Amino acid sequence: MRLSVAIIKNSLGFTFIELLIALLILGLLSSVGLDQWSILKQRNALASATLSLFAFIQQAQSEANWQNRNVTIFLFEQDNAWCLSVDYQETRPDSCFKGNRYFFSPASTVRLSHFNDTAMLTFYGKRANAQPGTLILENSQGRTHIIISGRGRLRYCSETRGISGIPIC
Repeated sequence: MRLSVAIIKNSLGFTFIELLIALLILGLLSSVGLDQWSILKQRNALASATLSLFAFIQQAQSEANWQNRNVTIFLFEQDNAWCLSVDYQETRPDSCFKGNRYFFSPASTVRLSHFNDTAMLTFYGKRANAQPGTLILENSQGRTHIIISGRGRLRYCSETRGISGIPIC
């Protein structure tokens, strides 16, 4: 019993040097972790935006084939924001909201850096073909492509490694 009381009295806690070393190690680990966390968030935002936009374009293509008529996707840009609008007419609507469906940029960090030269993309339902084109999304962690062939084939790829769920071009 006396031995345990003597041990408790002799253990007074950590020294100041031990506490400083522990805080220094904790600070180094957290600074590296925060940097990697922001990189991971950027990659995931790019992957999510690419997959969401790909699903939106696939839905427009399916709609054109199912209804057997042309479906056109128009690009609207204002400041740093962008929006895609689906319409059944070949004429451009006044705004993104005037179309039948629309898609807004899902993340503020992801830019649409290239959309067909004509700022529109058409799926031809009667022939199950499409106007060929490429959409390029990018942020600080890389660039992804959504490629539409003249035969109506859709695919997506990444220029760089490390974007989960997206194959390399």
